[in-house]
Amino acid sequence: MAILSFPAFSSLLLETGDLDPMYYGMRGVPPEYLNQWALAYACWYSPGVASYACALRPDEFWATMRRAATNATPTPYGSRWPRASERRHARGKAAEEMVRQLEDRYPDPAGFVDYIRADTAEKVMRRVMEHHLFGRWIGFKMADIVERVFGEHVTFDHATIFMFDSPREGARLVRAARLGTADQEKLTTEELDEEVENVLGLYPGVRAPPTFDRALGIQEVETMFCKWKSHLNNHYPVGNDIREAREHLQLWLPFAPVAGMVLQALPEEVLL
Repeated sequence: MAILSFPAFSSLLLETGDLDPMYYGMRGVPPEYLNQWALAYACWYSPGVASYACALRPDEFWATMRRAATNATPTPYGSRWPRASERRHARGKAAEEMVRQLEDRYPDPAGFVDYIRADTAEKVMRRVMEHHLFGRWIGFKMADIVERVFGEHVTFDHATIFMFDSPREGARLVRAARLGTADQEKLTTEELDEEVENVLGLYPGVRAPPTFDRALGIQEVETMFCKWKSHLNNHYPVGNDIREAREHLQLWLPFAPVAGMVLQALPEEVLL
């Protein structure tokens, strides 16, 4: 894998749709299913499970979520019920308790998204984190989804973005490459903000995907920092998330019509 400069890498993320491809994919979910889709996705971070469960009646939805939690019976295509590495702790008794509490609180699973909607990322995260096994990272992702996919006006600030190690480390590496200096151990708040502004300055007039209804913001820069950090470690070629999502959804096509809708809305696979 050829290692790209940060400007080249981030430009390709935007051009190909690989910045957050599932935000494009979620636009393919029929509106009446989107709340349930988002809840299942938040639990397992699996677009296939979300696409399968989202069109079910509430009682069937929760029965499916219980099966996914216990993992005692296989998926319709014969595998164990998947969860992405980001939700690796949603297993065993902890996962069963997560689903039990969610079902008790939201007999109609659409109520989860209705509850977490708010005007700041901090408020969304606080509401998400009330739920068992829902920590800071999935809280942040749900805040981003509420803003980008559900169209809520959600503001993100420096503290929300840089509470995580990965974007801070990515920003440090970007700064070292930009200035041609040796890595410093930790960036100050002012230096982090400077790197965000420098990145945004690379893209004057560029709008935030997938709806392109506002300028790029700090949350898009956070994703660029995280992915470039992985790219430098040979862990992230451009198009990786698109490819993985498309491969995963293909497995669910015979069993979940919504999987085909999500697949059609995803960016095309990248060949670099």
